[in-house]
Amino acid sequence: MKRFLLSVCIVCLGLVNAMAKSQGDSTIASRLSLQPSNPVSGQSLTLTYNAKGGPLGGMEKLVAIAWLYDNYRWQVTDVALDNVGDNVWRGSINLPADCALLAIKIQPTFSTQPVAIDTGDGQFLYRVGSSAHRAMPGNFVGWGLTRKPSLNFSIPDFFPKDYKEISDKAMMFWIDLETKHFQNKWQNYFNVIKSVLENMSKDNSTGAVNNLAEKLKKVNPMSEEDMLNLAFTYDIDLNRPAQADSVRKQIIKKYPHGILARRQRLTELGNMRLDDKSFLKAAWKLRKDFPIQQAYTTKAEDSHFFLYDNFYRRLTSILFKQKAYDKLIEILPDMNFQMLADAFIHCPKQAMKFNEDPKTYRRVAKAMIDEMEAKADNAEENLSGISLSPTQVAWQNKLELNFFKAVYTELCRRAGAWQDGVDAFESISISPRTNVDDLGNEAYITCLRQLGQNAKADTVLLAAARGGKLTANLLKDVKAYYVAHYPNDANGFDNWLASLKPDADKQKLVARVKAEMVNEPYPAFGLGEMLAPGVNSNDFKKDEIVILDFWATWCAPCVAA
Repeated sequence: MKRFLLSVCIVCLGLVNAMAKSQGDSTIASRLSLQPSNPVSGQSLTLTYNAKGGPLGGMEKLVAIAWLYDNYRWQVTDVALDNVGDNVWRGSINLPADCALLAIKIQPTFSTQPVAIDTGDGQFLYRVGSSAHRAMPGNFVGWGLTRKPSLNFSIPDFFPKDYKEISDKAMMFWIDLETKHFQNKWQNYFNVIKSVLENMSKDNSTGAVNNLAEKLKKVNPMSEEDMLNLAFTYDIDLNRPAQADSVRKQIIKKYPHGILARRQRLTELGNMRLDDKSFLKAAWKLRKDFPIQQAYTTKAEDSHFFLYDNFYRRLTSILFKQKAYDKLIEILPDMNFQMLADAFIHCPKQAMKFNEDPKTYRRVAKAMIDEMEAKADNAEENLSGISLSPTQVAWQNKLELNFFKAVYTELCRRAGAWQDGVDAFESISISPRTNVDDLGNEAYITCLRQLGQNAKADTVLLAAARGGKLTANLLKDVKAYYVAHYPNDANGFDNWLASLKPDADKQKLVARVKAEMVNEPYPAFGLGEMLAPGVNSNDFKKDEIVILDFWATWCAPCVAA
C-alpha cells in the first residue's frame, strides 16, 4: 500500500513538472538552472542564471526575487547573485521546511520599476518536494493558484501580459488533487475553494458555498482564522448575519485577545466621539490589553491591521498637540515605519508649516527620525504583503527617510541647531544628497555657513545647481557665486549654469523629451492668467516650441522662476 501511494505521488509530481515544461519554450526555461535540479524543502538551493540571449544580457548587475509557497502562504525574499563570468550569475537560497513551490524573478536591481525583468515568461516556477521524494502540502493547489492569477491568491506580475490563465475547471482539478493527497489541510485554502465555486456557479453558488461552510464548521479544532472565514462566509456570501454574529461571539469567547477582539476594540474606539482626555485613557488601556507586537505576528491573517494606523495617528496627534513629548516618545517603539512616517508628517512637519517654535518639539522629531532609521530594514513589520521583497521595502523606506532627514535639517536651521542640522543632512544615505530636497539643501548650506564652513557650503551649492534642486534663495546665491568667480565670462550665467550639469544627464533629459514630449497631440484650449490677457492654443504657430508650466500661486520658487 505504501509503495502504491508513493507511486501516485511521483506520478502526480511528474504531471506538475510536465505541465511546467509544456507551458513554453524550453530554451527560455533553461536560462535558469537549479542545483539540485529537484528542489527539496528545508535544504539549500543554488541558482545559476545565464543571461545570454535573454532580456537581461549584458547587465552590469543582477539580483533575484524569490517567492516561496510555504504552508499555504506565499512569502517573498531576496537572493544576491554573483557574476561568475561569461554573463553567468549564481546565488543560493535556503528553502523553508514546509515550502511547496518556488518562483524566481531576475532583474537588474531591487528597484520597484526595473528597466527589464526575466521570469522565463512565467516558467521560472518550480515544485519543491520532501526529502522522501514525496509531494509537499501545497504542491498542487499552489501550482494551480500560480496559473490563475485572477483569483488574487498568487504572485503579482509574474506572467507576461498575454498569458492565458487556466480555467476554473482546471483550477478545481488541482484543488481536488491537493485534497486527495492532504485530506486534513483543505481549510488552509478554504477561500480559494470558495472563490472557484462562486466563479463556476455564478449566481447559483449558494448551495455549494453553504456545503463548504458546513464542512468548515465541523473542523476540530478550529483556528481563529478558520472561524473568521466562517463568519465572513455566513455574513457576506450567504447573507446570514445572525449565524455570523453567533460565530463571532464564539471567537471572542475562545480568543479574548485575538484578531477579532482586537479589531472590535479598535473599531469601537475609532467610532466613539471622545474628547482628547477620554481618548487617551481608553488608548492606554487598549495598548495594555492588545500589545501591537502580538498583532504583528498575525498580520498575515488580519485584513484590518490598518485600524492600528488610524489609532496611532490620532494618539500621536493628541500627544503632540498637548506637548506631551515624553509620552509620545514612549510609544514610538510600538509603531512600524509607515506609522512613524505618518506621525512625522502630521506632527513636526505640520507644525513647521504653521511656524510653531521648533525648539519646543525638535527632540521628538529627532526621536521619530531615529526610530525610523532603526526600523527601515525591519521585514517583520512589513505590511506590503508579497508585492515587495524585504530589500525593496527597505529601499522605499530609506527614500522616505532621506526626505524626512532633509526636513529635519530645515527644522534644525529654524531652531538654530546648526551642527545637528549638518549631522542630519550628512546622514542621508543616497549620493548625491543634494538630489533629495531643495529646502533641505538651503537649510544644510545655511547651517554650514553658520559654522564657518563656507568653502564646503559653496561646493554643496554647486552640487545643488548641478542637480537642479535650488530654492529661489539658492538661485540668488548661485548667481552671486557666478558674479564673484566669473566676472569676465562672456557666455553668460545661463550657459554657465547649464554647463554644470553632466553631459550624460543632459543627454538623458533630451532623450526623454524627444520620446515623451515632442509632437504630442492636444485638444484646443484656453487658459486665463492673473496678470496677462490669457493663453489660447489657437494662437500657437506651426513648428513653434511651446512650454506649458503649471504651478501654484503659493509656491515661492515657482513665482520666482
